[in-house]
Parts: sequence; C-alpha cells; structure tokens
Amino acid sequence: MSTIAAVPSPASLIAGAGSGEPLRVEVIRGLAAAEQAWRAAEAGGASLSPYQRYDWIAAFAASVMPGADIRVALLRDASGRPALILPVSVERRAGLRIAAPIGGKHANFNLPLFWAELGAAEFLEGLRRIGAAIGADVLAFASAPRLWDGMANPLAAFGTPSPSDGYEVRLEADPDATAQRSMSNEARKRLRNKERGLAKLGEVTFLQARDEATVERLLEAFFRQKEERFRDLGIPDPFRDPAVRAFIRRASLDRLAEECPAIELYGLLVGDRVAAVLGGAADPNRLSGMFISFEACKEATKFSPGDILVSRVVREQCLRGRRHFDLGVGEARYKRTFCNEAVPLVDVFLPVSARGRLYALARRGLAGLKRRIKRNPRAMQLVARLRRAKAAA
Repeated sequence: MSTIAAVPSPASLIAGAGSGEPLRVEVIRGLAAAEQAWRAAEAGGASLSPYQRYDWIAAFAASVMPGADIRVALLRDASGRPALILPVSVERRAGLRIAAPIGGKHANFNLPLFWAELGAAEFLEGLRRIGAAIGADVLAFASAPRLWDGMANPLAAFGTPSPSDGYEVRLEADPDATAQRSMSNEARKRLRNKERGLAKLGEVTFLQARDEATVERLLEAFFRQKEERFRDLGIPDPFRDPAVRAFIRRASLDRLAEECPAIELYGLLVGDRVAAVLGGAADPNRLSGMFISFEACKEATKFSPGDILVSRVVREQCLRGRRHFDLGVGEARYKRTFCNEAVPLVDVFLPVSARGRLYALARRGLAGLKRRIKRNPRAMQLVARLRRAKAAA
C-alpha cells in the first residue's frame, strides 16, 4: 500500500504550485489504497463536490462497477505534498482505453480534489503524464464546472462548453432572505397558494430519512414514481437497473447513523401517501440534487408537490448552515424557479495518444451538436414529440 504525505494547507500549496518545479505523478490502483489520503483531503480543505466524496464514489464503484479498473492519481508539488487527487475508471471502448470519472451520468459535477489554482501548462503536462502512467488513450470528463468554491477548476482550462449547465442557489442562514433573493415575488406567491391547495387533500408533512425504515419507504416510492414518469415520457428509466438501485440504497444507508450519508433523502407526505421524493449528494457545505419524483395522481400534481418539496429542502439546508444548494445539470422550469445562478460547465476530452485525438475530436463535435439542439426551442419540441410518440407506440 502506498503511503501518502500529510495533506497541506491551501496557503502552503499555492506557494508550492508556483515554484516552477514540475508536478510529480503517482498512480494508485483501487480505491482502498487511497482512502486515507482521500479522507484527509476532504477534512483538510480540498475543493471537491459531493460527487467526489470517498463515500459517494466507493458506493457507486462497489454497486455499479465491481471489478472495474479504478486508479487514483495524485499530483505532488516539489516538496512531495499532494496538490491534486484525481480518481478515474479506465474502460475499453471501440478499441480505446478511456479514463473517465466514476459515477457516469449520476454525477452532476466532475472535478478533482484540489487545493490551489494550478498553472495551466504544468497541470496539462501532469494530466498527460497521468494518462500515460495508466495507459489511457484519452481522459474524458463531462460536466466539469469552470469554478468551484471560488477557485478555477484546473480541468476546465482544457474544456469546451457542455450541452447543459447546472443551476444553484447560494444559501443564507435566513431561509426567507434566501427565497426573497433567489425567487420572484410571483413564484413565491404561487408556491404559497399551491401549499394551501395541497393541504386540503390531507396533512402535509416534510421529512428527512434518518433511519433505515424511512430510507426504504422513500426509495420504494421514488423508484415507482420514476418508472411511471419515464414510461409516460418514452425515455429509458436509468433507475430500473438493479445495480443503480443498489448504489442509491447503499449511499443513503452507509454512515446514516453518523448523520452524514453520501446521499440524503427527503420526502413530502400528504396524509400517509408519499407525494414527492428528492435525493441529493451531500457534504458539509452543499446539497446537490441528484433526483426528484412526484406522485402521478392528478388531484395532487396540480399543486406541484415536487416544487413544494424543493422549497422545504432549501429551507432545511439554510437552517443547517449549508452554503449551497443545486438541482444538478439540465434544463427544467423548476430549476430556474429555485436556483437563480447558472453553473457553467465544460466537457474535457484530453488526448494522450494519436488514437485518442480522433476520439476527442468526435466527442467535442457531438457535445457541440447537443448544445445547439438543447438551446433551440423548436428542436427540443421535436425531441419531446418523438419521445411521446415512442411511448405511445
């Protein structure tokens, strides 16, 4: 097992990163061997999203990709201290070895664990050496935020705009002040009216899953509601995969007794019926919405239980002292209702070999095409019609 030097302070790393000395590369095989350094990084002030928490990635890897070729790369400064930790899985596709973040489309934001803004030239050289050390043809990172915790994500310097952006709201200790800043007066008024309408159908209760029984109750409702919704839209349901369900269940239960599971679950009850469910990747500073579902009952849906649940969740995060809440990547009305800031994202396809250059060019072109389609209302209407026709067939 590799031994890792103690995690430095951000100030010491900023000084070391600019020393002009090349960053040194170390690659560890598997997650377990890197766990000690990884958890120290989380506790020591590294910039990372909840999707780079060790617990989130370990749950995904064990459930969805057992036996995968997982590597954890470290870049060290001139003194040998880690400046960056980059976990990847190495997969073979179309004859290429592709290094990609762990989590696939279930991870809304992809970035390394890092402490300082590294120089682009030295970081690019470090990435290429990482790619060569693990035998990859290309490093492929989708949905990399340009900024995180006020610092430039070092990966983003080599990216092109993603098809979609993320949506977030910065939280204040006062939930009402947060709502007034992030939501329009009209949106807040509509929400209050919907809450009153929903209350006429039964007592409305907001809850967070704090025990195994509540986790199972909310997940059973979520999987059922999502299956019905995707069937109506004519879209394959990514949550039907038993491995994905196992991941969500594991990430919601592990460390639940310590009140720090990798995924937190919230529900809105009307009477004894689960009307809506929200799950989010969590760390001390942020809750990142991964999924949401709501009951397909017409009498309830007209009062938007999903929107009511989001408003309650945002309020809870303010009271808990978190600084950020987001609703992930992709366009949706409800995201713009609650989140008043966009999170600009880029896709990074960095070739390591000659064959990797062709793959990177193709993926950049495809990402650009998707972005143009998603930003064209007529094109998106056509996509929606095709999906509905497929569902009805």
